[in-house]
Amino acid sequence: MDPLETELEALNVQVVEREVVLLGPRVAVALSAAAAAETARRLAEAAAIAAVGEASDAQASQTFSRDV
Repeated sequence: MDPLETELEALNVQVVEREVVLLGPRVAVALSAAAAAETARRLAEAAAIAAVGEASDAQASQTFSRDV
């Protein structure tokens, strides 16, 4: 069972007062430039795994962080 509803549209991204702001139907997040860059890296890594469709159950629920 998927606990989250999957968004089919990309989030809007803006720079507001030197912060990166992500806006979507159910999200509004402001990040520092460094946090945004690290988040972008993690998103790209997760998206690559999801796009291939070869993720195991463990990978499908994997957390992408500096510690991994």
